[in-house]
Amino acid sequence: MENGTLSSVKFSGCKCRKTASFDFKLKKRGKKFNVYKGRMHSCCADIQYAAVKARANEKGSSSDLFDYVIALEAAINIALRFSKCFKNILTVQFPELHLAVMDNVSVFNKLFSKGSRALSSEEYVLFEPYIKDLKYFVTAEGIVTDACPVVIQELCHFSYHESNGMNVLRGLRGAWEKNGKSFRLASPSTKYFVEKCTESEIPRAINNFFQTHRCTAVCEKWLVPNQKQGAPAAMDISTSGACGPVMELPPSYSYIVESH
Repeated sequence: MENGTLSSVKFSGCKCRKTASFDFKLKKRGKKFNVYKGRMHSCCADIQYAAVKARANEKGSSSDLFDYVIALEAAINIALRFSKCFKNILTVQFPELHLAVMDNVSVFNKLFSKGSRALSSEEYVLFEPYIKDLKYFVTAEGIVTDACPVVIQELCHFSYHESNGMNVLRGLRGAWEKNGKSFRLASPSTKYFVEKCTESEIPRAINNFFQTHRCTAVCEKWLVPNQKQGAPAAMDISTSGACGPVMELPPSYSYIVESH
């Protein structure tokens, strides 16, 4: 009756492979992905609600969807460096994300696909922890929304500063917790590395981000698009109390591929 995957072949933000089982009814239809609600299962019998994402218009391939896994890996590494530099700021944590191939496909998929592409056997899907009432903080096009926490804006600016003006984190979604003081993040909805994006995607996202972002005391001295490109100037830690951004670029695509 349910759809199910084999154990994840690639994953990020987690230490073990997992499987997913999910309903044949579509939860959300999107331009790039269709989303199903289900469960993640691990070897230690831990079960979590999951959002399972299948390509909306074509059969998902391993090479295509793996780009989203390494995009999350880059986001995690940037967030870790950001958090180490500013220990007094709310820690930003990204979720785990798994890439797996379909094992069993429900016979009811075609009946409940709502005009969308029905799942097929042996196609690849992504799954991660399910977040209710998910909202964009920074859109896939780099636009900062009204719902975006200040720390997420600072994180995105940090990613631009670290990359020496060559890239920016985008496609960041999440939801505020009931206490209104914390939030949960989903994996980035876009690919990250230049060679995996269209020629205009990253420049457009950078332009959109800085048109909608307002710098804070944390990021006001960091690199911005109208500055001359060069080595970013380190912050004066004697007055700021922070360690300043680490000037390493995010891990290269080849490094992440080889490490998995």
